[in-house]
Amino acid sequence: MEHTIEAPTAAQAPPMKNWKKRLVVGLTAVLVSVAAIGILYMVFPTPTPAQAAEQYIEDHYDAIAEDITHAIMPDSPLKAEIAAEILESIAEQAIPYSCINAAGQTEDAAPVYVDCTINARISKPVEISIVAPIDMTVDPDRESFKPYPQVLSATVGSERITLNGLSVDEARRTLSILDPSNLPDEIRMPDLQGLPNPIGR
Repeated sequence: MEHTIEAPTAAQAPPMKNWKKRLVVGLTAVLVSVAAIGILYMVFPTPTPAQAAEQYIEDHYDAIAEDITHAIMPDSPLKAEIAAEILESIAEQAIPYSCINAAGQTEDAAPVYVDCTINARISKPVEISIVAPIDMTVDPDRESFKPYPQVLSATVGSERITLNGLSVDEARRTLSILDPSNLPDEIRMPDLQGLPNPIGR
């Protein structure tokens, strides 16, 4: 009677051990993913609406300089020159602007209103220090996995611009006095004849 001897085969792992191994691998992958997302949030934090507004100013200096110039001197033949001066002044300053969330908003406001202020100085045609407010509307984008606020609108507050501390209207009136076209052609001295002599001579 012949007996056949079967070659030994590798012992198969029980099904339970395979399941545990897959679970450990899956949990490890999830933990690594969560850690990676956490690191990305730390390295690239979500900007606030005010930071998004400041970035908007950074990206649109030229258009903002033109808007400010138009508000100050809408009919001036020097508009392009003044806009270039304002643009240069903004670009040269370390912090030429600041933005904060407008007061009186709830924490979950949407859109978010942001108040910004730009400071600039020009030396031609006259030396003027300019403070220009900009009102911005920002979509906070809270519904996204990683929110990234977007500026919906930006408007220069023309009526609130100040030049050397004066409103635009006050500054225009002051500058108009110095305009040669507003000076009389002849300056007439008052007639002093017939007035009493205060010295008694």
